[in-house]
Amino acid sequence: MIQRFLVAGLIDRATITTIPVLIGTGRRFFGHLPTDVTVTLAQPWVYDFGVAQATYLAARAA
Repeated sequence: MIQRFLVAGLIDRATITTIPVLIGTGRRFFGHLPTDVTVTLAQPWVYDFGVAQATYLAARAA
C-alpha cells in the first residue's frame, strides 16, 4: 500500500526509525517503485540507546 501512496504523490513526510540489527541481505525498504522519489532529510535524531530516527520530506511535482 505504501508503494501506491508514494507513486501517487500522496505522502509528503515520512519518519523512518532504524534499530541497528543485522538480519541478512539488504532489501528495498518500500519495494520496487517505477520512478525515484526525491526526498530531503528534514530532521535526523540518534537516541542514546542506539536507535536512529530520520524524518524525510518528499519533493512535490511541479
